Amino acid sequence: LLSNKYHSLDALAHASEEELAHINGIGPIVARAVVRWFATPSNKAMLGRLRTHIILRPARPQGAQGAGGVFEGSTVVFTGTLEHFSRSQAQEIVRRAGGKIAQTVSSKTAYVVAGSNPGSKRAQAIALGVPVLTEKDFRERLGM
Repeated sequence: LLSNKYHSLDALAHASEEELAHINGIGPIVARAVVRWFATPSNKAMLGRLRTHIILRPARPQGAQGAGGVFEGSTVVFTGTLEHFSRSQAQEIVRRAGGKIAQTVSSKTAYVVAGSNPGSKRAQAIALGVPVLTEKDFRERLGM
Protein backbone atom coordinates (compact mmCIF):
# COMPACT_ATOMS: atom_id res chain seq x y z
CA LEU A 1 0.00 0.00 0.00
CA LEU A 2 2.74 2.43 0.92
CA SER A 3 4.96 1.58 -2.05
CA ASN A 4 2.30 2.77 -4.50
CA LYS A 5 2.79 6.33 -3.25
CA TYR A 6 6.30 6.33 -1.78
CA HIS A 7 8.95 4.99 -4.14
CA SER A 8 11.91 5.46 -1.80
CA LEU A 9 12.59 5.03 1.88
CA ASP A 10 13.46 8.71 2.13
CA ALA A 11 10.07 9.70 0.74
CA LEU A 12 8.30 7.35 3.15
CA ALA A 13 10.44 8.51 6.08
CA HIS A 14 9.40 12.12 5.45
CA ALA A 15 5.68 11.39 5.04
CA SER A 16 3.39 13.01 7.55
CA GLU A 17 0.86 11.16 9.66
CA GLU A 18 -1.92 13.00 7.82
CA GLU A 19 -0.58 12.01 4.38
CA LEU A 20 -0.28 8.37 5.39
CA ALA A 21 -3.74 8.25 6.95
CA HIS A 22 -5.28 9.34 3.62
CA ILE A 23 -3.95 6.27 1.81
CA ASN A 24 -6.69 3.71 1.21
CA GLY A 25 -6.11 0.84 3.64
CA ILE A 26 -3.93 2.85 6.04
CA GLY A 27 -5.78 4.32 8.99
CA PRO A 28 -4.69 6.77 11.67
CA ILE A 29 -3.26 4.09 13.97
CA VAL A 30 -1.01 2.61 11.29
CA ALA A 31 -0.06 6.10 10.06
CA ARG A 32 0.98 7.11 13.58
CA ALA A 33 2.97 3.89 14.02
CA VAL A 34 4.83 4.42 10.72
CA VAL A 35 5.74 8.01 11.58
CA ARG A 36 6.90 7.00 15.07
CA TRP A 37 8.93 4.11 13.66
CA PHE A 38 10.83 6.41 11.31
CA ALA A 39 11.37 8.91 14.15
CA THR A 40 13.02 6.35 16.45
CA PRO A 41 16.82 6.92 16.52
CA SER A 42 17.72 3.21 16.45
CA ASN A 43 15.48 2.68 13.41
CA LYS A 44 17.05 5.69 11.67
CA ALA A 45 20.49 4.19 12.25
CA MET A 46 19.41 0.81 10.91
CA LEU A 47 17.93 2.42 7.80
CA GLY A 48 21.16 4.27 7.23
CA ARG A 49 22.97 0.93 7.10
CA LEU A 50 20.33 -0.73 4.89
CA ARG A 51 19.62 2.18 2.54
CA THR A 52 21.93 0.94 -0.21
CA HIS A 53 20.30 -2.51 -0.22
CA ILE A 54 16.58 -1.70 -0.22
CA ILE A 55 14.47 -0.77 -3.22
CA LEU A 56 10.75 -0.10 -2.92
CA ARG A 57 8.80 -1.27 -5.94
CA PRO A 58 5.27 -0.14 -6.75
CA ALA A 59 2.71 -2.79 -5.91
CA ARG A 60 0.39 -4.12 -8.59
CA PRO A 61 -2.92 -2.32 -8.96
CA GLN A 62 -5.77 -3.51 -6.76
CA GLY A 63 -7.30 -6.68 -8.10
CA ALA A 64 -4.34 -7.45 -10.35
CA GLN A 65 -3.63 -11.12 -10.84
CA GLY A 66 0.08 -11.63 -11.09
CA ALA A 67 1.74 -14.74 -12.39
CA GLY A 68 3.52 -16.63 -9.67
CA GLY A 69 1.97 -14.86 -6.68
CA VAL A 70 2.09 -16.93 -3.51
CA PHE A 71 -1.73 -17.17 -3.47
CA GLU A 72 -2.13 -17.33 -7.27
CA GLY A 73 -5.51 -18.90 -8.07
CA SER A 74 -6.25 -19.64 -4.40
CA THR A 75 -9.38 -18.65 -2.51
CA VAL A 76 -8.67 -17.46 1.02
CA VAL A 77 -11.06 -16.90 3.93
CA PHE A 78 -10.17 -14.95 7.08
CA THR A 79 -11.57 -15.57 10.55
CA GLY A 80 -10.74 -14.09 13.93
CA THR A 81 -8.72 -10.99 14.74
CA LEU A 82 -5.34 -10.51 13.10
CA GLU A 83 -2.56 -8.93 15.13
CA HIS A 84 -0.44 -7.39 12.36
CA PHE A 85 -3.06 -6.42 9.76
CA SER A 86 -6.57 -5.12 9.55
CA ARG A 87 -8.90 -7.50 7.75
CA SER A 88 -8.99 -5.24 4.68
CA GLN A 89 -5.17 -5.00 4.59
CA ALA A 90 -4.80 -8.79 4.75
CA GLN A 91 -7.38 -9.24 2.01
CA GLU A 92 -5.58 -6.74 -0.20
CA ILE A 93 -2.30 -8.57 0.36
CA VAL A 94 -3.93 -11.81 -0.82
CA ARG A 95 -5.34 -10.09 -3.91
CA ARG A 96 -1.93 -8.64 -4.76
CA ALA A 97 -0.44 -12.11 -4.36
CA GLY A 98 -2.88 -13.43 -6.98
CA GLY A 99 -5.55 -14.81 -4.67
CA LYS A 100 -9.28 -14.31 -4.23
CA ILE A 101 -11.20 -13.58 -1.05
CA ALA A 102 -14.32 -15.41 0.08
CA GLN A 103 -16.48 -14.80 3.11
CA THR A 104 -17.56 -18.41 3.57
CA VAL A 105 -15.64 -21.69 3.68
CA SER A 106 -16.35 -24.25 0.97
CA SER A 107 -14.61 -27.13 -0.74
CA LYS A 108 -13.20 -24.53 -3.17
CA THR A 109 -11.43 -22.67 -0.35
CA ALA A 110 -7.66 -23.13 -0.51
CA TYR A 111 -6.83 -21.67 2.93
CA VAL A 112 -8.47 -20.26 6.02
CA VAL A 113 -6.31 -17.75 7.89
CA ALA A 114 -7.27 -17.85 11.57
CA GLY A 115 -6.42 -15.00 13.89
CA SER A 116 -7.19 -14.87 17.59
CA ASN A 117 -10.73 -15.82 18.62
CA PRO A 118 -11.59 -17.50 15.32
CA GLY A 119 -15.23 -18.10 14.59
CA SER A 120 -16.99 -21.12 13.15
CA LYS A 121 -15.08 -20.77 9.87
CA ARG A 122 -12.07 -22.48 11.43
CA ALA A 123 -14.16 -25.49 12.46
CA GLN A 124 -15.78 -25.58 9.01
CA ALA A 125 -12.34 -25.58 7.39
CA ILE A 126 -11.16 -28.48 9.54
CA ALA A 127 -14.34 -30.44 8.76
CA LEU A 128 -13.80 -29.89 5.02
CA GLY A 129 -10.08 -30.65 5.15
CA VAL A 130 -9.15 -27.08 4.20
CA PRO A 131 -5.72 -26.03 5.52
CA VAL A 132 -5.90 -23.53 8.39
CA LEU A 133 -3.04 -21.04 8.57
CA THR A 134 -2.14 -19.06 11.65
CA GLU A 135 -1.27 -15.41 11.10
CA LYS A 136 2.38 -16.41 11.52
CA ASP A 137 2.00 -19.04 8.75
CA PHE A 138 0.30 -16.42 6.54
CA ARG A 139 3.13 -13.93 7.06
CA GLU A 140 5.79 -16.58 6.43
CA ARG A 141 4.17 -17.59 3.11
CA LEU A 142 4.43 -13.94 2.12
CA GLY A 143 8.04 -13.69 3.21
CA MET A 144 7.21 -11.25 6.01
